[in-house]
Amino acid sequence: MNTRVPLVQATLDEVAALRLTNYQGSDDTVMRLLDEYGDGSDLAELLWADLPATYCPEDVAVLLNLWAWRTNDNGARIGRTLERWIIDSSDERKVWIALNQEAYPFRDGNIRIGQLLRLKSAFPALEERCDAMIAYSLELLERERLRSAQSASPSLSPAQNAAATKPWWTLGRR
Repeated sequence: MNTRVPLVQATLDEVAALRLTNYQGSDDTVMRLLDEYGDGSDLAELLWADLPATYCPEDVAVLLNLWAWRTNDNGARIGRTLERWIIDSSDERKVWIALNQEAYPFRDGNIRIGQLLRLKSAFPALEERCDAMIAYSLELLERERLRSAQSASPSLSPAQNAAATKPWWTLGRR
């Protein structure tokens, strides 16, 4: 039997209580489990291996978010593991946790959108979350495209800039 399961359960209970109080209160158990695992370890995988038989996925997602702010790498290692969970897509619960973080997975928006399109087909229960993330990712890509076009053509008139920054989906239309 895994001896950390009671500490993990106590930590998830603390996270649930923190969520209910808008994160006001003690997070001693959250930090004790982080210390137990060690900042340099694969926290998400260790937590996954130690989860009790019954747990609230939202509490697991929140715990990983809390840890991301408290690790030496600002959650980069956690993020890489969660991206791997998305790529592997071996467990819908893992994917749900990965999609419910404060930071979006995959720095490259096109890769993110491709993964989200794949996930929404593989896991119909995640379709709404994937659609919301895809919509926001497309918005970010469009903003980036507009910024690039404007900085590349600073000498264009406002009308020329407007034409140069038309959304890609309207090109060729009158």
